[in-house]
Amino acid sequence: MGRIFTFFVFLFLILYGCTNPQPNVGGSQYVGDNTNTNVFQPFPSEMGAVISNDGKVYFFIFAPSASKVNLAGSFNGWSSTSTPMEKILTQHGAVWKVSLPISQVYGAQYKYVINGNIWVADPYSKHITSDGFGGFNSVVKSNNTISWHPFVPNISNLVIYELHVGSFTANDSSVPPSVRGKFLGILEKTNYLLSLGVNAIQIMPIHVQEFYSGYTWGYNPTLFMAIHSDYGTPDDFKVMVNELHKVGIAVIVDVVFNHTGNNNNYLWSIDKNYYFDFDGDGVVESSPGGDDSTPWGNKFAIWRYAASKLVYDTLEYYIKEFNVDGFRFDGTFAMEGGNPYKNARPHLINNIVDPLKLRYPNKIWIAEQLPNSVDFKGKMAQWGELFHDKMKAMLRKGNFEGENYENVGRVGRMIYYDKDSGNFASPLEVVNYFESHDENSVYTELVNYSGLTITDATNASKVGAIVLFTSMGIPMIMSGQEFVRPRIGQNTSKTNGDIDWSWLLTNTNIFEYYSGLIELRKSHPALRITDPDPAARGWFKWGSEWNSANFNWSSSKHIVYALNYNGQVSGETKKFVVVVNFDTSSVTVYPFFETGIWTIVVDPTNSRGVNTTNITDVNTPWTVPPVSGFIFMK
Repeated sequence: MGRIFTFFVFLFLILYGCTNPQPNVGGSQYVGDNTNTNVFQPFPSEMGAVISNDGKVYFFIFAPSASKVNLAGSFNGWSSTSTPMEKILTQHGAVWKVSLPISQVYGAQYKYVINGNIWVADPYSKHITSDGFGGFNSVVKSNNTISWHPFVPNISNLVIYELHVGSFTANDSSVPPSVRGKFLGILEKTNYLLSLGVNAIQIMPIHVQEFYSGYTWGYNPTLFMAIHSDYGTPDDFKVMVNELHKVGIAVIVDVVFNHTGNNNNYLWSIDKNYYFDFDGDGVVESSPGGDDSTPWGNKFAIWRYAASKLVYDTLEYYIKEFNVDGFRFDGTFAMEGGNPYKNARPHLINNIVDPLKLRYPNKIWIAEQLPNSVDFKGKMAQWGELFHDKMKAMLRKGNFEGENYENVGRVGRMIYYDKDSGNFASPLEVVNYFESHDENSVYTELVNYSGLTITDATNASKVGAIVLFTSMGIPMIMSGQEFVRPRIGQNTSKTNGDIDWSWLLTNTNIFEYYSGLIELRKSHPALRITDPDPAARGWFKWGSEWNSANFNWSSSKHIVYALNYNGQVSGETKKFVVVVNFDTSSVTVYPFFETGIWTIVVDPTNSRGVNTTNITDVNTPWTVPPVSGFIFMK
C-alpha cells in the first residue's frame, strides 16, 4: 500500500509540474521547519495576490520559518487572527495560502501577519499605499490593459540616454507642472530626445524604496515589483513605454538585486536568514565589512530558490506587464564574497537571465560589473570600466582610478572594445560611457576638481564624444552631458540631481555637436561595427599601420584610426578616418590612406560638415588643434 501511495504522489508531482512550468531558478534546499517531511507539494507558480478567473483572489507568501501566518486588511478590520493562512510544505520551505472572493478584497489594502505580531507588506506587491506609520500596505489591484505598439529594439544601433525620472523634468518650464518629475513628463520631452538622436532611455530604478514618497535615486529597494509613487501610476508607466516605442525609443530599466534597503525591509522581517545569509554560513553579518554586507545594505541571497524566483518573477512582470526592452543590473560586483566564498553572478546569468532570454528574445541585458568580469562573456553586456576610467584620465589631463594622462596605448584598447581583456565576446557586450549617475560630469571633473576652465570642459566633452560615438561598443550618455551640465556623481540630493535646463541654452552648440555625431553613427554601419575582430577582416586599421608618423603608441597623446578601411563592411558605402588629439599642443598627422575627395564631416566646431578636400598625395599632412578631433569620410 505504501508503494502504491508513493507512486501516485510521484505521478501527481510529475503531472502538476507539466501543467505548471517553473522558471529555472534552482538554488538551495533550505527547508525551514520542513526537515522532517519527505513529501512536498509543488512550489506555487505565482506568488502574492493572484487574481483568478474563478472569482477568487489567492494569496501566497513564502515564510519558511513561521509558525503561523494570517492575512489582515481593510476587508476584515485589520484583524490579525480572523483570516488564517494554510501552510503548504514544499521542498524549499513553507508557503502560506488563503483565498477570498474578489468582490470582498479587490481594491483592498492588506498585510501578512507572521507569528501573531510581525506585520509585513507582500514581497510580490504590484500596488502599494502608505500605511500611515512610515511603511507600506499592499493593494489588491490589476493594471489597465493597453494595445501595445509593435516594437523591437535594434540592439546593434543603440544609443543609450540615462536619466532619472524625477530629475529629468523637475525644473523644466516646457513641461506642464502636473507631470514634471513623472513618467508622463518624459513624454513631454520626446521631441527633445528625438532631436538629440538617442533611441533608448535607461531610467534609474523606479521600484519602491524605503519610504512611500520623496526624492530618491532608487538604489535602496524595498519592494521590487511596485513602482515609486512619486513617478506616477503603473498605468502611466505603460503609457510612457508605449508612446516612446511609437517613435522608436527603447526603455531599459535599472534594477537592484544585489542588496535591499534597510528600512521597511519586509524580506528581513519574513526570514532574514533565508534572504540575507548570503554565503550560507548560518550567520547573518549585517555590520559594514561583514560577510553578508555591502556598502549600501545586506547582500541579497539571490541563489536561494524563493529569492531567485522573486527576481525572475519581477523581471518577467516588467517585461509582460510594461513591455520594457531590457534591464541594467546594479552592482553585480557585489554579488560575491563571504566565508565560505560564494559568487552569485553565475546564478543570475544561468538560472534567471538565460531562461528569460529564451522566452523573450531581443531584450537588452546589461550588468554594472566593475571591474569587468569574464562571468558575463557571451551572456550579457557590461558597463565598460576601461573606457570610462581611461577617458576621464585623458580628458582631465591627470589620473583617474588607476588610469593616467599618458600615451594612447590603453586608449586604443578601449576603442577596440577592450577585447584584449578577455571579458567581452563582441562589441555588443560593452557599454561605453564617460558619464553616468555614479560619475562626476565632465564639467565637475575638470572645472571643480582639476582646476581647468569651462572652455576646457566643453572642448573635452566634444573630443570625448568623437571617441564615444566611433568606438566599438554601445554608447551611453548621461542626461545633461550633451550640454556639459555640472553634476556631482555621488551626491544623491535633489538639488544636485535636478537638471538646470538653462545650461542647454548656454551650450546649445555642444548639444548640436552631440546630435550630429549620433546621427552620423546611426547612419553608417562602419561607425557601429559589431564583429568580434574587424581588424582581422581588414575593416579596422590603426593610422600607424599606413603611416608610422601618425602616432606612437608609447609616447603620443593623439590617435588615428580607420573604419571600413577595405570598404567591405556590410551595408556601408563610405570609408572613415578618425583623428583625436588629447594633447595640449597641436599635432600633425597623415590621415588619408587613399587619394581622392574626402569630406570633413566632423571638425572641432561642427559635426555635420560638408566641406571637402581633394587629396592627391597620401602623405598630405593635417594639423589638429589641442583637445579636438576630426572625422573624414570618403
